[in-house]
Amino acid sequence: MIFCVCSSFQQETPFVYNNFGQVDHLHLDGSARIIPSGGILQLTNATNSQIGHVFYEKPIEFKSSESVSFSTYFVCALLPAGDPSGHGMTFFVSHSTDFKGAEATRYFGIFNRNGSTSTRVLAVELDTSLASDVKDISDNHVGIDVNSAESITSANASYFSDKEGKKIDIKLLSGDPIQVWVDYEGTTLNVSLAPLRNKKPSRPLLSSTSINLTDILQGRRMFVGFSGSTGSSMSYQYILGWSFSKSMASLPNIDISKLPKVPHSSTKKKSTSPVLSVLLGLIAFIVLGILVVAYLYRRNLYSEEVEKVLKLGLLCANLAPDSRPAMEQVVQYLNGNLALPEFWPNSPGIGVLSPMALSPAPLVIPSLSFSSSSSNNSMFITHSVLYGSGR
Repeated sequence: MIFCVCSSFQQETPFVYNNFGQVDHLHLDGSARIIPSGGILQLTNATNSQIGHVFYEKPIEFKSSESVSFSTYFVCALLPAGDPSGHGMTFFVSHSTDFKGAEATRYFGIFNRNGSTSTRVLAVELDTSLASDVKDISDNHVGIDVNSAESITSANASYFSDKEGKKIDIKLLSGDPIQVWVDYEGTTLNVSLAPLRNKKPSRPLLSSTSINLTDILQGRRMFVGFSGSTGSSMSYQYILGWSFSKSMASLPNIDISKLPKVPHSSTKKKSTSPVLSVLLGLIAFIVLGILVVAYLYRRNLYSEEVEKVLKLGLLCANLAPDSRPAMEQVVQYLNGNLALPEFWPNSPGIGVLSPMALSPAPLVIPSLSFSSSSSNNSMFITHSVLYGSGR
């Protein structure tokens, strides 16, 4: 599939895209597309073995009196689309837009396992997969490639902080916007990285002094653009903004305030500070304490109600009829208007042997039969509900 975004307006170098909401002179093929809602250029998504290309459709041409040089500045974002994720993207300079025979995965859609396609290419790769057959140094590195996916020089992704005076690592596959500068003049190619809103570092990440672009391209005419690819490892690869010029002095700045937002939130896990960890633990302890107190309070409240009902039941079932409360008293007990009388396990009719006079006729209780057996026509019945003991 080939898709072109173009107009009658002839845009010359230098050029700048602060976003891709309204663009001219871009040629897209493969999986590459522009997301209209955000004005963002996407090379690949979460699909196996994709290749996406984006070209500036007009070739950059140098007169015989001009030195062959260029500078480009772009902002990109790479997001994982599974585990593992890959493979990465490149900025490239080529003598043609025909990449027939190029392969996906670690070849970025511009190379193949035999080396280069018929198209001659100089590329800067942002590689997020480790492939031993092309001698990758890690799954998070930047490399300079000439007609092959095997880099002539590479380094783990990082930038030099002028403020801190040291090198700081960058995770390419973080979803965070990353600024990239590529400058070529004479035979020197410099590549620099930095997080968004940081100034361009004074020291490049990569520098090669043996690049002859005229020999590589075999001419003074070139196309510039981006390529990305996936394999069984996949990732979302976005270009947020892009500027290009034939010289560093005339390179336009990208207006960062106009850049689109990355479509997917960053997958990077934020570390929790020790102070925050202690605070969260304290809050959790307080909440747990409140819940325990509330539980115990409710448990105590309901246990008192249950105890009242059990005691009232024992009073109503007293074996001595005269000791049973009247219905009016029961209502007052339940409403709390009248306090329950105190009684103990040895109270008569509650939990001890209670002498009761019975008639000589047999006393029949379901499943049980009792007969008078003593000369004084009395028997003893133990009624013990609360304590579960009786004779």
